[in-house]
Amino acid sequence: MDDVAFLKEWINKKNKEGMTNLDARLILNEFEQFLKYIFNSIQDGISILDKDLNILGTNLSMEIWYEHKKPFLGKKCFEIYHDRNSPCKNCPTINTIKTGKSMIHTIKYKTPNNKEGWHELFTFPLFDDQNNVISIIEYVRDITQRKKVEVISEKLKKRLHLQAQTLQEQETVLKYLFKQKEKEQNIIADNVMSNINLLIKPIIYDLKIKLKGNPAQESLNVLESYLDKVTQPFSNINKLNSNLYNLTAKEIQVASLIMEGKTSKNISSILGISIKAVDFHRANIRKKLKIKNNKINLQNYLLKL
Repeated sequence: MDDVAFLKEWINKKNKEGMTNLDARLILNEFEQFLKYIFNSIQDGISILDKDLNILGTNLSMEIWYEHKKPFLGKKCFEIYHDRNSPCKNCPTINTIKTGKSMIHTIKYKTPNNKEGWHELFTFPLFDDQNNVISIIEYVRDITQRKKVEVISEKLKKRLHLQAQTLQEQETVLKYLFKQKEKEQNIIADNVMSNINLLIKPIIYDLKIKLKGNPAQESLNVLESYLDKVTQPFSNINKLNSNLYNLTAKEIQVASLIMEGKTSKNISSILGISIKAVDFHRANIRKKLKIKNNKINLQNYLLKL
């Protein structure tokens, strides 16, 4: 994402507080690369909007999907994405701005070839220090194929009804559809959390160590709190993040990777620490979770919390 004006403004403020120009340039460059890598590694579409529905930035997927609408930074989302002159009816982004809560909505769209498709849109608010909504993240996934399956399934339901199939057979079809939909929603949540835990959190953790004692560390803490608020609705490790178990940031990283089935060798490679250090964190996690029986599988235990 090219628009990092908010970060540049922050660097200017920190310069006034005593940071050297070299410090500012290094941190600015690191964050620019960090944001571009994270956003462009996600295959679904991401847009960042201000409270007036102006597009502040997008990831590479959105640029590819709407190549025919470029340039669109600074323009209204409904103008670029929906060919409208006014906000969409029941716009989930507007509802998020009003309520401060995440929303999910299914919307139709037209391809450049005038074919019909469907998007599943998730909206997440970002807050300032006074808990006011300052911008919105739109996370878009193309579900056209899933909708086509649902249409076919709906036709199948009608045929089953006309053929006087038993209630049990109809319920079986419905249960399968609901299960498939739930599975896809879980995949979305898992992908988002995996990107956050494997790509973003380790970088923030390392930067906090590098900037210990530096005024810039406070802004990192704010960024980390924003990430926690965005991911809170579908985080699998909310309980581990709480003070209930008193886990350190590194222990939470290790625990989240264990939950994903990663081995000590995998975790060592991902976090850049030794296998011995990983085993040390595993032992601490067991101790803090009061797992006294060594035969208990740590991954299964964490997943059941």
